[in-house]
Amino acid sequence: MKDNKFMPLNLQLFAEEESGSVETTAEKVDNNEEKNTKEVPVEKKEKTFTRDEVNKMINAEREKVKAEVLKEAETQKTEAEKLAKLDAEEKLKYQLDKATQEVESYKSQVNFLTLKGEATSYASEKGLPIGYIEDIDFAKETAESIKTKIDKLSDLRSKDLSNYLNDRLKQSAPKEVNSKKDTEDPYLQGFKNYQSKRK
Repeated sequence: MKDNKFMPLNLQLFAEEESGSVETTAEKVDNNEEKNTKEVPVEKKEKTFTRDEVNKMINAEREKVKAEVLKEAETQKTEAEKLAKLDAEEKLKYQLDKATQEVESYKSQVNFLTLKGEATSYASEKGLPIGYIEDIDFAKETAESIKTKIDKLSDLRSKDLSNYLNDRLKQSAPKEVNSKKDTEDPYLQGFKNYQSKRK
């Protein structure tokens, strides 16, 4: 059994050293290479970046982060300056207002989560996919308004499904049969015909 580890070469082409044959041999080799490259599927090359391009991208990201940190520091600085200008009573009032705003935001977040959980369970009880209630803004809604919206969505979905199924499952009406009693059974008619031919 031959071992095909090596590429077969036509050594006769290389044995002749004429100037014309060398050119034709080179042309043949070029033609073979072109055929081989045409047969190989072209792979998409991933874009490569130079060091300068990578450094520019990194510097751009650093500048973004730096701008965010500077903005945060500036807001804290203005906050501190504002507090420094106020007297003790105003400071307490300002801090109280700030604390109540934080409490309200936390309450709205808790309300959002509880309403979303209740709405999800109610929707699943109604057989409504959860994707239908994703567009509801739970932060601005009440439990009653969410319940009515889910009921409406459930009713619309069930009507749409029943209409769709009715359209898809329609069958043609059965043929009307002449209900006269004088018509005979076709099998009996065939049997009678058979007996009359036999006689």
